[in-house]
Amino acid sequence: MEDLATSELFFQEISLETILGRPFQIEIVDSILIIGDNIEGKALFLYNLSDSSWVRVLNIGQGPGEVLAPLAIDVSDRDHTISVLQRQSGICRRYRVDRLFNDSIFDFQEASLEGADRVAQIHDGYACLGMFEQGILSFFDAKGKESECIDLYSRFDIKDISAKYRLFQGRLAFNERTRYLMFAPSYASEIGFYAEQDDGSWVKKDSFCLGTGGFEDRISESSGFELFKDDIRNCMDACSSENYFYMLYDGSDLGHTHKIEFRYVIRFTANGILDCVYKVNPTVRNICVSYDDSAMYVLMIGKDGEYAIGKSELSIR
Repeated sequence: MEDLATSELFFQEISLETILGRPFQIEIVDSILIIGDNIEGKALFLYNLSDSSWVRVLNIGQGPGEVLAPLAIDVSDRDHTISVLQRQSGICRRYRVDRLFNDSIFDFQEASLEGADRVAQIHDGYACLGMFEQGILSFFDAKGKESECIDLYSRFDIKDISAKYRLFQGRLAFNERTRYLMFAPSYASEIGFYAEQDDGSWVKKDSFCLGTGGFEDRISESSGFELFKDDIRNCMDACSSENYFYMLYDGSDLGHTHKIEFRYVIRFTANGILDCVYKVNPTVRNICVSYDDSAMYVLMIGKDGEYAIGKSELSIR
Protein backbone atom coordinates (compact mmCIF):
# COMPACT_ATOMS: atom_id res chain seq x y z
CA MET A 1 0.00 0.00 0.00
CA GLU A 2 2.94 2.35 0.61
CA ASP A 3 3.41 2.87 -3.14
CA LEU A 4 -0.12 4.28 -3.59
CA ALA A 5 -0.99 7.89 -2.87
CA THR A 6 -2.78 8.01 0.47
CA SER A 7 -4.40 10.44 2.86
CA GLU A 8 -4.79 9.77 6.56
CA LEU A 9 -8.06 9.50 8.46
CA PHE A 10 -8.23 10.47 12.13
CA PHE A 11 -10.98 9.06 14.33
CA GLN A 12 -12.82 10.74 17.16
CA GLU A 13 -14.00 8.31 19.82
CA ILE A 14 -17.74 8.20 20.43
CA SER A 15 -18.48 8.45 24.14
CA LEU A 16 -20.71 5.62 25.34
CA GLU A 17 -22.62 5.16 28.58
CA THR A 18 -21.72 1.48 28.52
CA ILE A 19 -18.65 -0.59 27.74
CA LEU A 20 -17.89 -2.77 24.75
CA GLY A 21 -16.73 -6.34 25.26
CA ARG A 22 -14.90 -7.93 22.34
CA PRO A 23 -16.83 -6.52 19.37
CA PHE A 24 -16.38 -8.37 16.09
CA GLN A 25 -18.33 -6.36 13.51
CA ILE A 26 -19.84 -2.92 12.94
CA GLU A 27 -22.54 -1.88 10.46
CA ILE A 28 -24.82 1.12 10.00
CA VAL A 29 -28.42 1.55 8.85
CA ASP A 30 -29.84 5.08 8.79
CA SER A 31 -28.70 6.59 12.11
CA ILE A 32 -28.25 3.29 13.96
CA LEU A 33 -24.87 1.65 14.46
CA ILE A 34 -25.05 -2.13 14.82
CA ILE A 35 -22.17 -3.77 16.67
CA GLY A 36 -21.76 -7.50 17.02
CA ASP A 37 -20.60 -7.83 20.63
CA ASN A 38 -21.30 -10.93 22.70
CA ILE A 39 -21.71 -9.35 26.13
CA GLU A 40 -24.20 -9.71 28.99
CA GLY A 41 -25.75 -12.66 27.18
CA LYS A 42 -26.73 -10.48 24.20
CA ALA A 43 -25.43 -10.74 20.64
CA LEU A 44 -25.91 -7.18 19.30
CA PHE A 45 -25.37 -3.66 20.59
CA LEU A 46 -27.48 -1.04 18.77
CA TYR A 47 -26.55 2.64 19.14
CA ASN A 48 -28.64 5.51 17.78
CA LEU A 49 -26.35 8.31 16.61
CA SER A 50 -29.25 10.79 16.63
CA ASP A 51 -29.95 10.74 20.36
CA SER A 52 -27.25 8.44 21.88
CA SER A 53 -29.87 5.91 22.96
CA TRP A 54 -28.79 2.27 22.87
CA VAL A 55 -29.99 -1.28 23.51
CA ARG A 56 -28.54 -4.75 23.66
CA VAL A 57 -30.66 -7.33 21.84
CA LEU A 58 -30.85 -11.01 20.83
CA ASN A 59 -30.16 -13.47 23.59
CA ILE A 60 -27.34 -15.91 22.92
CA GLY A 61 -28.50 -19.49 23.19
CA GLN A 62 -30.60 -22.16 21.53
CA GLY A 63 -34.04 -21.25 22.83
CA PRO A 64 -36.92 -19.53 21.01
CA GLY A 65 -35.79 -16.27 19.44
CA GLU A 66 -32.20 -16.82 20.53
CA VAL A 67 -29.11 -16.96 18.33
CA LEU A 68 -26.05 -19.16 18.60
CA ALA A 69 -22.57 -17.65 18.24
CA PRO A 70 -20.38 -17.25 16.28
CA LEU A 71 -22.32 -14.81 14.13
CA ALA A 72 -21.82 -12.82 10.94
CA ILE A 73 -24.04 -9.84 10.12
CA ASP A 74 -24.89 -7.72 7.10
CA VAL A 75 -27.30 -4.87 6.44
CA SER A 76 -29.41 -3.36 3.68
CA ASP A 77 -29.90 0.40 3.54
CA ARG A 78 -32.63 -0.01 0.96
CA ASP A 79 -34.71 -2.35 3.12
CA HIS A 80 -33.52 -1.02 6.53
CA THR A 81 -32.80 -4.60 7.57
CA ILE A 82 -30.07 -6.61 9.24
CA SER A 83 -29.32 -10.26 8.51
CA VAL A 84 -27.81 -12.33 11.31
CA LEU A 85 -26.09 -15.53 10.18
CA GLN A 86 -25.46 -18.27 12.73
CA ARG A 87 -22.22 -19.59 11.26
CA GLN A 88 -22.36 -23.06 12.82
CA SER A 89 -25.78 -23.94 11.41
CA GLY A 90 -26.24 -21.61 8.41
CA ILE A 91 -29.50 -20.28 9.88
CA CYS A 92 -29.94 -16.66 8.79
CA ARG A 93 -32.57 -14.32 10.22
CA ARG A 94 -33.46 -10.97 8.69
CA TYR A 95 -34.84 -8.24 10.99
CA ARG A 96 -36.10 -4.70 10.49
CA VAL A 97 -33.55 -2.57 12.34
CA ASP A 98 -36.10 -0.19 13.86
CA ARG A 99 -38.17 -3.08 15.18
CA LEU A 100 -35.13 -4.88 16.52
CA PHE A 101 -34.15 -1.67 18.34
CA ASN A 102 -37.51 -1.99 20.11
CA ASP A 103 -36.68 -5.62 21.01
CA SER A 104 -39.05 -7.26 18.50
CA ILE A 105 -36.87 -10.37 18.48
CA PHE A 106 -39.51 -12.71 17.01
CA ASP A 107 -40.24 -10.47 14.03
CA PHE A 108 -37.89 -11.94 11.42
CA GLN A 109 -37.66 -13.86 8.16
CA GLU A 110 -35.57 -17.02 8.38
CA ALA A 111 -33.63 -18.91 5.71
CA SER A 112 -31.35 -21.91 5.92
CA LEU A 113 -28.06 -21.14 4.13
CA GLU A 114 -26.36 -24.47 4.79
CA GLY A 115 -22.58 -24.24 4.64
CA ALA A 116 -22.48 -20.43 4.82
CA ASP A 117 -19.83 -18.72 6.94
CA ARG A 118 -20.16 -15.11 5.69
CA VAL A 119 -23.20 -13.37 4.25
CA ALA A 120 -24.10 -10.32 2.18
CA GLN A 121 -27.68 -9.26 1.55
CA ILE A 122 -28.30 -8.87 -2.17
CA HIS A 123 -31.38 -7.47 -3.91
CA ASP A 124 -33.38 -10.71 -3.85
CA GLY A 125 -31.57 -12.94 -1.39
CA TYR A 126 -28.07 -13.64 -0.16
CA ALA A 127 -24.51 -14.05 -1.39
CA CYS A 128 -22.50 -16.31 0.89
CA LEU A 129 -18.95 -17.49 1.41
CA GLY A 130 -18.56 -20.92 2.91
CA MET A 131 -17.85 -24.60 2.47
CA PHE A 132 -20.18 -25.47 -0.40
CA GLU A 133 -19.88 -28.62 -2.45
CA GLN A 134 -19.21 -26.81 -5.74
CA GLY A 135 -17.10 -23.91 -4.46
CA ILE A 136 -16.80 -21.18 -1.83
CA LEU A 137 -19.18 -18.50 -3.24
CA SER A 138 -22.86 -19.34 -3.42
CA PHE A 139 -26.08 -17.43 -4.05
CA PHE A 140 -29.45 -18.07 -2.39
CA ASP A 141 -32.91 -16.60 -2.78
CA ALA A 142 -34.73 -15.07 0.19
CA LYS A 143 -36.13 -18.47 1.20
CA GLY A 144 -32.73 -20.20 1.17
CA LYS A 145 -32.88 -21.96 -2.19
CA GLU A 146 -29.43 -22.08 -3.80
CA SER A 147 -29.40 -20.59 -7.30
CA GLU A 148 -25.71 -20.71 -8.22
CA CYS A 149 -22.35 -21.74 -6.76
CA ILE A 150 -19.04 -20.45 -8.12
CA ASP A 151 -15.69 -22.16 -7.67
CA LEU A 152 -13.50 -19.06 -7.51
CA TYR A 153 -10.32 -21.11 -7.32
CA SER A 154 -10.96 -24.02 -9.67
CA ARG A 155 -7.38 -23.84 -10.98
CA PHE A 156 -6.10 -25.23 -7.68
CA ASP A 157 -6.38 -28.98 -7.25
CA ILE A 158 -7.77 -28.92 -3.71
CA LYS A 159 -10.36 -31.63 -3.10
CA ASP A 160 -10.96 -30.81 0.57
CA ILE A 161 -13.46 -27.94 0.54
CA SER A 162 -12.63 -27.02 4.15
CA ALA A 163 -8.97 -26.61 3.18
CA LYS A 164 -9.93 -24.54 0.14
CA TYR A 165 -12.15 -22.30 2.23
CA ARG A 166 -9.49 -21.87 4.92
CA LEU A 167 -7.02 -20.65 2.30
CA PHE A 168 -9.37 -18.51 0.21
CA GLN A 169 -11.86 -17.15 2.73
CA GLY A 170 -12.63 -13.43 2.75
CA ARG A 171 -15.35 -10.81 3.00
CA LEU A 172 -18.28 -9.79 0.80
CA ALA A 173 -19.98 -6.44 0.19
CA PHE A 174 -22.90 -5.66 -2.09
CA ASN A 175 -23.66 -2.30 -3.70
CA GLU A 176 -27.41 -1.85 -3.95
CA ARG A 177 -27.27 0.88 -6.61
CA THR A 178 -25.05 -0.88 -9.18
CA ARG A 179 -25.86 -4.41 -7.97
CA TYR A 180 -22.17 -5.27 -7.92
CA LEU A 181 -20.75 -7.74 -5.41
CA MET A 182 -17.20 -7.37 -4.10
CA PHE A 183 -15.25 -10.39 -2.89
CA ALA A 184 -12.12 -9.42 -0.96
CA PRO A 185 -10.00 -12.43 0.13
CA SER A 186 -8.24 -12.57 3.46
CA TYR A 187 -4.95 -13.93 2.08
CA ALA A 188 -5.21 -14.33 -1.69
CA SER A 189 -4.32 -11.34 -3.82
CA GLU A 190 -7.20 -10.73 -6.24
CA ILE A 191 -10.24 -8.68 -5.24
CA GLY A 192 -13.12 -9.55 -7.57
CA PHE A 193 -16.20 -7.58 -8.59
CA TYR A 194 -19.23 -9.51 -9.86
CA ALA A 195 -22.53 -8.50 -11.46
CA GLU A 196 -25.72 -10.44 -12.07
CA GLN A 197 -26.71 -11.04 -15.68
CA ASP A 198 -30.22 -11.00 -17.12
CA ASP A 199 -30.42 -14.79 -16.83
CA GLY A 200 -29.62 -14.64 -13.10
CA SER A 201 -26.02 -15.86 -13.38
CA TRP A 202 -23.11 -13.92 -11.89
CA VAL A 203 -19.97 -12.99 -13.84
CA LYS A 204 -16.75 -11.22 -12.92
CA LYS A 205 -16.69 -7.65 -14.24
CA ASP A 206 -13.43 -6.35 -12.83
CA SER A 207 -10.63 -7.17 -10.40
CA PHE A 208 -7.78 -5.57 -8.49
CA CYS A 209 -4.58 -7.35 -7.45
CA LEU A 210 -2.85 -6.73 -4.14
CA GLY A 211 0.85 -7.53 -4.25
CA THR A 212 2.51 -10.00 -6.59
CA GLY A 213 0.32 -13.08 -6.26
CA GLY A 214 2.95 -14.88 -4.22
CA PHE A 215 0.33 -16.56 -2.04
CA GLU A 216 -1.32 -18.21 -5.04
CA ASP A 217 2.09 -19.23 -6.41
CA ARG A 218 2.90 -20.97 -3.14
CA ILE A 219 -0.43 -22.81 -3.07
CA SER A 220 0.10 -23.95 -6.66
CA GLU A 221 3.45 -25.48 -5.71
CA SER A 222 2.30 -26.97 -2.42
CA SER A 223 0.57 -30.17 -1.44
CA GLY A 224 -0.06 -29.28 2.21
CA PHE A 225 -2.50 -26.41 1.70
CA GLU A 226 -1.74 -24.74 5.02
CA LEU A 227 -1.43 -21.13 6.11
CA PHE A 228 2.12 -20.15 7.10
CA LYS A 229 3.33 -17.60 9.64
CA ASP A 230 4.83 -15.43 6.91
CA ASP A 231 1.57 -15.25 4.93
CA ILE A 232 0.19 -11.71 4.78
CA ARG A 233 -3.34 -10.92 5.86
CA ASN A 234 -4.95 -8.69 3.25
CA CYS A 235 -8.65 -8.06 3.84
CA MET A 236 -9.90 -7.68 7.41
CA ASP A 237 -13.30 -6.22 6.61
CA ALA A 238 -15.36 -4.84 3.73
CA CYS A 239 -18.45 -2.68 3.32
CA SER A 240 -20.29 -0.57 0.77
CA SER A 241 -22.15 2.73 0.57
CA GLU A 242 -24.26 4.32 -2.16
CA ASN A 243 -21.31 5.09 -4.42
CA TYR A 244 -18.32 3.08 -3.19
CA PHE A 245 -16.88 -0.15 -1.86
CA TYR A 246 -14.42 -0.02 1.06
CA MET A 247 -11.92 -2.67 2.12
CA LEU A 248 -9.85 -2.66 5.32
CA TYR A 249 -6.33 -3.88 4.49
CA ASP A 250 -4.11 -5.27 7.25
CA GLY A 251 -0.65 -5.98 5.78
CA SER A 252 0.77 -7.83 8.77
CA ASP A 253 2.01 -11.42 8.68
CA LEU A 254 0.21 -14.20 10.52
CA GLY A 255 3.22 -14.77 12.76
CA HIS A 256 3.15 -11.13 13.91
CA THR A 257 6.89 -10.82 13.36
CA HIS A 258 6.75 -7.16 12.35
CA LYS A 259 4.72 -4.28 13.71
CA ILE A 260 2.66 -2.29 11.23
CA GLU A 261 2.54 1.50 11.44
CA PHE A 262 -0.82 1.83 9.68
CA ARG A 263 -3.67 -0.15 8.31
CA TYR A 264 -5.29 1.05 5.10
CA VAL A 265 -8.81 1.48 3.76
CA ILE A 266 -8.96 1.00 0.00
CA ARG A 267 -11.92 2.65 -1.73
CA PHE A 268 -13.33 1.43 -5.04
CA THR A 269 -16.11 2.91 -7.12
CA ALA A 270 -19.43 1.08 -7.16
CA ASN A 271 -18.27 -0.53 -10.43
CA GLY A 272 -15.01 -1.83 -8.95
CA ILE A 273 -12.44 0.77 -10.01
CA LEU A 274 -9.72 1.81 -7.53
CA ASP A 275 -10.60 5.29 -6.29
CA CYS A 276 -8.39 6.21 -3.32
CA VAL A 277 -6.52 4.84 -0.31
CA TYR A 278 -6.67 6.02 3.31
CA LYS A 279 -4.16 5.38 6.08
CA VAL A 280 -5.84 4.57 9.39
CA ASN A 281 -4.91 3.76 12.98
CA PRO A 282 -3.28 0.28 13.11
CA THR A 283 -5.76 -0.85 15.80
CA VAL A 284 -8.78 -0.38 13.47
CA ARG A 285 -10.28 -3.82 12.97
CA ASN A 286 -13.75 -3.29 11.47
CA ILE A 287 -15.31 -0.55 9.37
CA CYS A 288 -18.63 0.75 8.06
CA VAL A 289 -19.53 3.86 6.11
CA SER A 290 -22.75 5.89 6.07
CA TYR A 291 -24.83 5.39 2.95
CA ASP A 292 -24.10 8.95 1.77
CA ASP A 293 -20.32 8.51 2.30
CA SER A 294 -20.19 11.38 4.79
CA ALA A 295 -18.61 9.41 7.66
CA MET A 296 -16.68 6.24 8.44
CA TYR A 297 -17.23 4.40 11.71
CA VAL A 298 -14.75 1.87 13.05
CA LEU A 299 -14.06 -0.52 15.88
CA MET A 300 -10.62 0.28 17.29
CA ILE A 301 -8.59 0.35 20.48
CA GLY A 302 -9.32 3.64 22.23
CA LYS A 303 -7.19 5.90 24.38
CA ASP A 304 -7.85 3.81 27.50
CA GLY A 305 -6.70 0.61 25.82
CA GLU A 306 -10.23 -0.79 25.51
CA TYR A 307 -12.39 -1.26 22.42
CA ALA A 308 -14.07 1.91 21.20
CA ILE A 309 -16.17 3.23 18.33
CA GLY A 310 -14.38 5.85 16.24
CA LYS A 311 -15.80 8.30 13.70
CA SER A 312 -14.08 10.16 10.88
CA GLU A 313 -15.72 12.63 8.51
CA LEU A 314 -15.12 11.81 4.84
CA SER A 315 -14.67 14.39 2.13
CA ILE A 316 -16.94 13.64 -0.81
CA ARG A 317 -14.96 13.67 -4.04
